[in-house]
Amino acid sequence: MKTGKKLLAALIVLVMMIQVPITAFAFTTKSLFTSSTYTHQSRFKGEKIYEGIDVSKHNGVINWKKVKAAGVDFAIIRVGYRGYGGSGSLNKDVKFDDNMQGAIDAGLQVGVYFYSQAITTTEAREEADYALKYAKKYKFSLPIFYDYEFAEVSTGRLDKAWKNGKLNKSKMTANAIAFCDTVKEAGYDAMVYANKSFLESCVSHKSITDAGYKIWLAHYTTYTKFDGDFTIWQYSSKGRISGCNDGNSGYVDSNFMYGDMWEKLFVISDMKDERYTGSEITPEVVVTYNGADLKKDVDYTVKYYNNTEVGPAKVKVTGIGKYSSEGDIYMTFKIRPPAMKNYCVVSTTDSTATVSWSKNRQVDYCKVQVYKDSAWRTVARWTGSTYTVKNLRPCTGYKVRLLGVKSVDGIDYTTGYTPVFYAKTKAAKVTGLKATTTTSYIKFTWDKQINATGYKVYKYNYSTKKYSLYKTVTGGKNNSCTISGLKPNSKVRIKVRAYRTRTTGTDTGPYSDGLTAYAKPGTPELTKVYSPGTKKARLTWTSQPKVSGYQVKRSTVKDFSVDTETNTITSGNTATITTGKSGKRYYFKVRSYKYVNGKKYYSGWSNVKSVVVK
Repeated sequence: MKTGKKLLAALIVLVMMIQVPITAFAFTTKSLFTSSTYTHQSRFKGEKIYEGIDVSKHNGVINWKKVKAAGVDFAIIRVGYRGYGGSGSLNKDVKFDDNMQGAIDAGLQVGVYFYSQAITTTEAREEADYALKYAKKYKFSLPIFYDYEFAEVSTGRLDKAWKNGKLNKSKMTANAIAFCDTVKEAGYDAMVYANKSFLESCVSHKSITDAGYKIWLAHYTTYTKFDGDFTIWQYSSKGRISGCNDGNSGYVDSNFMYGDMWEKLFVISDMKDERYTGSEITPEVVVTYNGADLKKDVDYTVKYYNNTEVGPAKVKVTGIGKYSSEGDIYMTFKIRPPAMKNYCVVSTTDSTATVSWSKNRQVDYCKVQVYKDSAWRTVARWTGSTYTVKNLRPCTGYKVRLLGVKSVDGIDYTTGYTPVFYAKTKAAKVTGLKATTTTSYIKFTWDKQINATGYKVYKYNYSTKKYSLYKTVTGGKNNSCTISGLKPNSKVRIKVRAYRTRTTGTDTGPYSDGLTAYAKPGTPELTKVYSPGTKKARLTWTSQPKVSGYQVKRSTVKDFSVDTETNTITSGNTATITTGKSGKRYYFKVRSYKYVNGKKYYSGWSNVKSVVVK
């Protein structure tokens, strides 16, 4: 018995010795916000853990000095959101500026997030640009976060797009990366926020981290079994903290952050985009520790991944020697398609320009842009190597540029724009040719043509039956030409061409349709008027050559404003006119006319004579 008691006592001591270190090294902390104890994944052992909040307008008015005094280390502040309705409008959080300035002034580490409902990569990039527009006004140390989650309502645009198959895991992953890429290209760090089920089912968290972007995990539990990489853990939406009690029943989202995200000691310097070559691309990597340059293969090793094809390539740097404890760090760089080649304008008309370029097998399509109305306009996304731009103005020089685009996993990789080259449209066919005639000259006019240097007027020679240049009218706004020194009834036919003078020569447009016009018939002179009998007047006038007849107009008033009558005389140069009354003074005038192609051309009116009829 005595021996048995000693053995039992020894076993109890041994168990206690085993249990003590297990308890001592259990990786748990107590939350500043919920007063509950949370167990952290063993991978974070040795990391410093910071506590922070994320807020929006729903948290009401926040006293940031109180928040800081209560022990909060960091805050992530909503900059804006896309509405979950069909239109998906972009909106700024009304409390963003107050919260941002207040948190910075209080001395917190600050980041911003944007609540997304993006369905396409274009929308995701639009959201990133929107977030950057307001965030860049402030200096902050944490990333810009992409908050991607369902609205969990039947009308939610993201919810519906997922349900009806418009979105899938691959497309939603591409949206997240597109947002982050846009933020990164603007010089800011980017991360993705989502809950555990969303990260596992709706996006590929591995693809996101492979692209070089960290995860902010939302999982409301005291211990998360999420097996992907994450750096921030949002563990509760019902925390409470002094200074943040006015909105949402006083609750605040609560987070753990692992490590000093704002103090990056072992880092890879930003890497420039590279061009596709068909071979493995291994750009130089600059690694620093606390600002000091490190040496490759002495302080670190480098490995490259996915570095032969267009798309995202990755660099992994592993610390060695005294830097081995730093582990692995990653950086992504883009491999863009090779530059566009042999681009040119092959032909133009007055309203089109045909552009050509060499086919690029690393490009899915070519974006054709034309500078119009003070802005670059995309006129085509073309898979071929020749495109005709339409609806251009005549006699106009247009700037043109091309951009090759290849899509990889929903992300666009571009060649970069070509240098600007020019398409110069030709003069258009002149239209609207009209004529105004007198007895001695004809004035021809036509519609003005935009940007024309001038016009060439060609006159038809009825003897040689050929057109020859009659006159060059300079100035695109001078749209008339007068042919003078004509005899009455003279026939003139012309055509007109617009032209544009350039440093390389002169572009001349096509001929207009021909127009034939006639000088007016000669104006007769009324030489004699007398009354040969009751209610009769006898007129004589000078004959005019090659006319079809004459018109005689009479009136009882000198200005012919009332009581008028017109008689047509088809032959001769005299006429006896019957008047309505006797003993009354009548006034007379005459004009000649000529028929041309069924149309009457009139001379001017003669002088006026009067007589008192018998």
